[in-house]
Amino acid sequence: MYIYGVTVAVDREMAETWLSWMEEIHIPEIMDTGFFNGYTILELLDPVVDQNNRTFNVQYRCPSYDHYQAYLNGPADELRKAQMKKFGQKTVAFRTLLKTIRST
Repeated sequence: MYIYGVTVAVDREMAETWLSWMEEIHIPEIMDTGFFNGYTILELLDPVVDQNNRTFNVQYRCPSYDHYQAYLNGPADELRKAQMKKFGQKTVAFRTLLKTIRST
């Protein structure tokens, strides 16, 4: 199992709007691609990196590295652009890929 993590710092004034958009529009669009089989939304509470932002991490569960690569080579760029178009400089994101070694 692979975890594709997207960590996003969101301007506090936009955080609730961003979170609603993620849950109602963006995450369903990502899940509809068929490359992921689940997700988790987390909020970073400690340490507080910036008082002006709330920081979230969305973890998408991916069954294989090939699924992840297919997502990157397919719809990823357009979906990223959609977030930039909607929120512009009110968000800053970075992405990571993790491989599950053991889980209980």
